[in-house]
Amino acid sequence: MSGILFALLAVGLFVYASGFPVPKKGPIAVGPGFYPKILAGLLGVFAAIQIIQALIKEATTQSEEAVPIAPFWKDRTALILFLLTLASLILFPFVIRLLGFAVTSFLFLSTLIYLLSKGNRSGKSRYLILVVTLGITVVTYFVFRAFLQIPFPPGIFGS
Repeated sequence: MSGILFALLAVGLFVYASGFPVPKKGPIAVGPGFYPKILAGLLGVFAAIQIIQALIKEATTQSEEAVPIAPFWKDRTALILFLLTLASLILFPFVIRLLGFAVTSFLFLSTLIYLLSKGNRSGKSRYLILVVTLGITVVTYFVFRAFLQIPFPPGIFGS
């Protein structure tokens, strides 16, 4: 079931990324939808591998007993972190159109790094998280915007 869900998600992501604007300068293939389309393709490949492995396992399983499935999270906190990360990834393409690349990327990265840095939430590490996030956002922005000349959604702040 998860393989089918991932395959549907890959198709949806590919279709959504196909609606991104095409740059007027440079190669047409390397536009804002290029990277999401690659990710959608990889997700589709991994979904197919997962489906094939499940089918092979089902075909080779000889016992008819139901095997209990262990949860992929250790405790409730891990499940909540997983769901927050998944929600962030799903909301990112929608929020980027509203707030723009720089603001959305900074908020996305700082939130995820903060949530996933288990036990490292002292005042000093918060500043480190902000500095690292700002650095990643600035470098990414300049590489894609200045070097590759890929336009980003400007958002309400024009970033």
